[in-house]
Amino acid sequence: MAFLDYRWAAGNGVALGSLVNFEDDVKPNNSKIASGKLFPVAVKSSSPNLFPVRDLAMSGVERGDGLVEVIWAVQLATLGYKYILDTYLSSGAAVNAAMTIFTRVRRGNTYTRYDANLILPDPERGEEIELGNDAWQVQLRFTDLVAL
Repeated sequence: MAFLDYRWAAGNGVALGSLVNFEDDVKPNNSKIASGKLFPVAVKSSSPNLFPVRDLAMSGVERGDGLVEVIWAVQLATLGYKYILDTYLSSGAAVNAAMTIFTRVRRGNTYTRYDANLILPDPERGEEIELGNDAWQVQLRFTDLVAL
């Protein structure tokens, strides 16, 4: 049973009922190779910033603009991370993939469904860190969010 209700599916415009819970999706593939024990999947999400670019108009009124993104910070075993790369990012050969996500928003424990682009984690940006002992800290970044 999943702890939080983060959901996702490949493609845009996927119905809420067809989205798969992230933890349930990754868990069967998220076992350590050496011990065979399940490594717990933990998701920590930033809230979508609906206006990431702020500027002050000549009228003196602040306005917001920019591309909306959200980051899911997850800790995975090597096989769990490989499963995400193989299943959603063409084994790491694709830089992005169209996804539909269901993620937490600022208002307490509420979730919203978005079309988004999943971006291949970049080690140079600190989005993929090998923790040792067959574990990874990964930032799954979803960009260009469009509320559904």
